Amino acid sequence: MMRLSVRGRMSALIGVLALSAAACGGGGGGGDGGGGGGGQGAAPYETPSVSGPPPETGAARQPETREVTLEVLGKGKSAQPIAFVADTNGIDEDAELPWKKTVEIELTEAERQVGRVVSVIPGSVLDEKKMLKPGKCRIYVDGKKVADNDDRKSLCEFTLK
Repeated sequence: MMRLSVRGRMSALIGVLALSAAACGGGGGGGDGGGGGGGQGAAPYETPSVSGPPPETGAARQPETREVTLEVLGKGKSAQPIAFVADTNGIDEDAELPWKKTVEIELTEAERQVGRVVSVIPGSVLDEKKMLKPGKCRIYVDGKKVADNDDRKSLCEFTLK
């Protein structure tokens, strides 16, 4: 019975995470910039036409790419789904532990200024006494550990810049 209530809380947390990601533009629509929201009365954005050469702004910065690794520690099967936000948003159900996802994320100029959040929600794992406990997670950026949940948080998150 406890498993169902914990799974229900996890589903609610995943829903909040998905809504947050969509509100921040991380929903990943079909390239139209709309995030797949669909006809809620908002007119589609059209890029204004510009004539003439672009204004001189100095040397354009090259995109910066970061290698991001999300990890959930443990042994056996995860007792709950693992939710993550990185290059895409997703859920890995019935994951084998330890679990790892490594991606390359190219940061835009705006993301380099204000940041882009990456996170992993490890869900619960079974301890030696077969009791549920929060899973351990870590985030690495370019091979350096930047976040963990050793402080008993229910997730790991980091803002890339």
